[in-house]
Amino acid sequence: MPALTPTPTHRVLVWLVDVIAHSKGEVSRDEMAEYCGPYLLGPVAGTADGFRKWANAADGAVLESLEVDDPTYVRAYLATRDHRFKLTIEIDSATSKLTYMRFETVR
Repeated sequence: MPALTPTPTHRVLVWLVDVIAHSKGEVSRDEMAEYCGPYLLGPVAGTADGFRKWANAADGAVLESLEVDDPTYVRAYLATRDHRFKLTIEIDSATSKLTYMRFETVR
């Protein structure tokens, strides 16, 4: 039986959860360029700072559940012992790059 191939959205989500929950938000410019669209890479985008801020709040979080509207738009719920977060992402279907993300505390 052939191995299952993750979708581009799954690939980006796994990377992003790892960055936020396990890597303290630290990510290289090359790594960001691999996963993020140009809008998120600009000098005023604040993406790297956002990752570090989110990681500070959600260090050690685990993926609790997913809501999928279509293959490119996902809401992932992450949880720590004391908090629950919603991470919303959108992936460009042509480039398989992250084009939108929002992180919020829900509890």
